Amino acid sequence: MKSFIKFASAAALAIGTLSTGVAHANLSCVTNVTQVDIAGNGMIYVTGTGVGTSFDHNALCSVSSQVGGYTADACKELNKTLTAALLSGKKVTFWFNGGSSSCAPGSWTDLTNPAYGVYFANILK
Repeated sequence: MKSFIKFASAAALAIGTLSTGVAHANLSCVTNVTQVDIAGNGMIYVTGTGVGTSFDHNALCSVSSQVGGYTADACKELNKTLTAALLSGKKVTFWFNGGSSSCAPGSWTDLTNPAYGVYFANILK
């Protein structure tokens, strides 16, 4: 009986772990970057639009400290990537792993917040 209880507990834990992973599906959003800002505290903000996508001064990372999924050095590179996209007119894809299902998070939203969990970006050809 004790073996069965241990097995049932282990099975319940495994099922709970698997179902938790499914709840946080990744989301990708494509946008035309129209503005890149840096605040005095080092935060990088992006504004852009696309089909079903609207970013309005949304915080992505900090060039002065680790915030969310980006180190300060990675944020500096992201700032260069966003600036290149802005100047070239190319689109950028952002990936999120926080469980949000919206590519239109509203104005001045902190995308480093675990509810959004921005973790990756790239320029599209």
